[in-house]
Amino acid sequence: MIKTKPDHAMASPAGRKIAPSRPRKRPRTPSSLEAALRRSEQLTRGIIDSLAAHVAVLDSEGRIVMTNDAWNRFARENSPGRPRRTGVGVNYLNVCRSACGGESAEGAEDILGGLTRLLKGARESFSFEYPCHSPNERRWFLLQATRLRGPAGGAVLLHVNITERKLMEGKLLDHERLRVLTTGLLNGQEEERRRIARELHDGLNQQVAVLAIELGMLAQKAGGELSAGLRNLQQQTIELSDHIRRISHRLHPAALEYLGIAVALKAHCAEFSQREGIRADLSIEGDFGKLAPDRALCLYRVVQECLANAARHSGAREVLISLSRSGGDADLVVIDNGRGFDAAQRGKGLGLVSMEERVNLLGGCFELRSEPGEGARIHIRLPLEKEGAA
Repeated sequence: MIKTKPDHAMASPAGRKIAPSRPRKRPRTPSSLEAALRRSEQLTRGIIDSLAAHVAVLDSEGRIVMTNDAWNRFARENSPGRPRRTGVGVNYLNVCRSACGGESAEGAEDILGGLTRLLKGARESFSFEYPCHSPNERRWFLLQATRLRGPAGGAVLLHVNITERKLMEGKLLDHERLRVLTTGLLNGQEEERRRIARELHDGLNQQVAVLAIELGMLAQKAGGELSAGLRNLQQQTIELSDHIRRISHRLHPAALEYLGIAVALKAHCAEFSQREGIRADLSIEGDFGKLAPDRALCLYRVVQECLANAARHSGAREVLISLSRSGGDADLVVIDNGRGFDAAQRGKGLGLVSMEERVNLLGGCFELRSEPGEGARIHIRLPLEKEGAA
């Protein structure tokens, strides 16, 4: 006998089978609805408590209906004995009103106005940065408010601590101010050098030259020992004139302005070697004919300071100077065979600081290497065009 599955379908009067009806889902009981609501509230609470920002939810009238742990902790730490003044049930707009005109008034009126318009539906969001300093530290916060959608209205407030960012902005601003000040000081120094050099060359040196000529004329008229003495004075006067001329050129090299960096460096290295008895070997590769005045001056001053350091401090007998061009950059390397020093332990002198600052102000890179007994090596890379130049 073949067994068949029972057919639970019912037959209609016409003989057609009718599919059995599916069992209906049981309606949720009040207890199950309450459990679902509790789970939803716990999830919402867990989400806002996990945020580092201070979070509060306002109703349409501005009353606080929910806060997170960060908000409550901040209230306890900053309002000892009065943590409830910004807790649940308090009207936050009234808190802002009470702050207007007080010690923490900065930004209170702007925040009050922005939140009022937001709760009235005049805007969807509002943000404002404000200081909130304590006796122990300086702090800044960013308020971000977003209107809640729906018939009930309200808003979500987030107060984010932006102190680290503001302090960094302050440091950057201080650095920019220092850069502007340093640029002004260096420009002023160069202008003063130019003025003194011009006065030495066109004023004092001309007077000394006239004195040398008059001494020569007197020596011709005089005789004997007096003539010899006058000739000696004339020679000393000529040497004084040459010394004044060299000082004038070191203060402001006219060759740099009129003949370019290559000629100016060659002349300076030759004059340095003759004056100090230290060999200055200069090598230049590439075309430096059309160089911006501030770039040319920077390169010249770095070489000038390196040679001065070699003569004053290092005890070097030879200095190698290499200037080359790589694309839009100039590479300058200055190496001396002096006694060297521990660059990591010894602070930079004023000359080194001045060199580095000049290079940095023009967007270049400055590198110093030195070890005791190994001499010193300075390498700078300088962009030859200003940023944004065509």
